Amino acid sequence: MNTIYTLISVFVLTATNWGFSQTIQDTTFEYCPEMNTWPYYRYPDLNERSFREIKNHFREDYSALNPSALANNSGIITIQFKINCQGDVGKFSLATCDLTYVKNEINPMITDFFMEKVKSMGGWKEAIDDDGNSGNAHKFYSFRIVNGTITEILPK
Repeated sequence: MNTIYTLISVFVLTATNWGFSQTIQDTTFEYCPEMNTWPYYRYPDLNERSFREIKNHFREDYSALNPSALANNSGIITIQFKINCQGDVGKFSLATCDLTYVKNEINPMITDFFMEKVKSMGGWKEAIDDDGNSGNAHKFYSFRIVNGTITEILPK
């Protein structure tokens, strides 16, 4: 069941043109010219941290948010962004849906928290594939929230 949930989540949550995505304008970010832009799975190690450390980065301050603002919020928050061949990040977008993948709104305090945590993460590396080729990459993190509690962070 977890595998099915993960596959469905990756498919649904990586769709960017479904009308419930909010793009944050970033005029300073540039792709590396004349290089392909690849999906997140082409470059498995885009950050110097382990996935466990990345999950802790997102969870460490979450519990400090106002508990009453968290309580009635359930859904999935997906933050997509791009990484160029130099390890610079930009072109952030945010999408939210309920647990059945229908567009919904989640308290802005929660979505702002995750957006700021993604933007402040650092540690991004040059995108190099298994063949030693550099490129630009897409990346995303999805946060599954049930009654204000983080139950899963994707991709694993």
